[in-house]
Amino acid sequence: MHAEAAGLNFSTMFAESVRKSLIEADPSFDDVHEEVFANELTTLRFELFGLARLGSRRRAGHQPALLVSASADSQKGGPLSTGSPFSV
Repeated sequence: MHAEAAGLNFSTMFAESVRKSLIEADPSFDDVHEEVFANELTTLRFELFGLARLGSRRRAGHQPALLVSASADSQKGGPLSTGSPFSV
């Protein structure tokens, strides 16, 4: 899941650029391992994309699919049976 062109990995370049900017603002950020930061940044980008996608689908009138069955959960007295905003 890395954008590459002409042998350049743009995901890595972006992570390095962000990391350098953060180090300028707070030198203690230099203690953060480069590879760990790049992985966390990629995860954050996925999460933000997912939230943006969810928001655009909601505005279009779609309801998000749940991974947990609300009816099965309510029979067990789980969190979805207690007025959770995720209940269906």
